[in-house]
Amino acid sequence: MKWMEMIRMRSSAEAIDTGMRIMREFLEQISGQAGLSRFVVIRHAYYPGEAGAILVWNDSRVPERTREGLALAELISDHGVVEHAVWEFAAIYPELSDTAPSRTQD
Repeated sequence: MKWMEMIRMRSSAEAIDTGMRIMREFLEQISGQAGLSRFVVIRHAYYPGEAGAILVWNDSRVPERTREGLALAELISDHGVVEHAVWEFAAIYPELSDTAPSRTQD
């Protein structure tokens, strides 16, 4: 089953840069974790004080806040307000499947 954790941070634009660096470094460290299908670090397009990380899991466990997600939320909590949520995929369209070619924008 595919499901995801979303860890979202709100803070000043300067603190967001630090939070995003921490997120990238942490996620690179856990990139080989069993069940972790992919991850992304995101930044809000209009509000420079919002960023986050999405961890996509593909395993048989019940969706829940994972040890990895909790650790990441704790690492960035000194730099802003953190929200940690767990989501199940209701539908996966071809663009999001593991077999679909990725599209990039110039």
